[in-house]
Amino acid sequence: MTSPPLNGYLKGVFGVAAGDVWAVGTQSTGNGYATLTEHWDGTSWQTATTPNGPSRTSQLIGVAALGPSDVWAVGEYYKGGGWKALAENWDGSAWAVTTMPDELTGNEVSAVTVPPDGSAWSVGDSYPAGSPAQAVSRQICPAQLTDSGFAPATVTDPSWQSVA
Repeated sequence: MTSPPLNGYLKGVFGVAAGDVWAVGTQSTGNGYATLTEHWDGTSWQTATTPNGPSRTSQLIGVAALGPSDVWAVGEYYKGGGWKALAENWDGSAWAVTTMPDELTGNEVSAVTVPPDGSAWSVGDSYPAGSPAQAVSRQICPAQLTDSGFAPATVTDPSWQSVA
């Protein structure tokens, strides 16, 4: 088995199965850093296209999955003089950025886990200017999509978003 082909740094890895492993990190773009995602399909590593945060400098740090079509990656992007939280979800066909709270500059996300109930939880830290670092734990996806719709039907978190 060989390492993934890349021009960057890998910071997290998670194996869904022997032929389904994800590695995440960051790579140089020449004028910043972009998210990097590599996928092992049991035979070879392939680079997967992932969106970046809304800046020239983004990175993914942690990755976890519930299954082959529910993979979560977390990290950060630099904007407005500080780091902001970044979360992305793989739905089996493409990666998409998931809305994260943006209430504080210095909001870094460093790890993610996906328990069997399908929720996704992240941890990291927040350090507002002039204040000591504070631990942050947040449920990324508080509503689960089931065969009969969202469960619970409506979720509201004032610092995040509403889902119905």
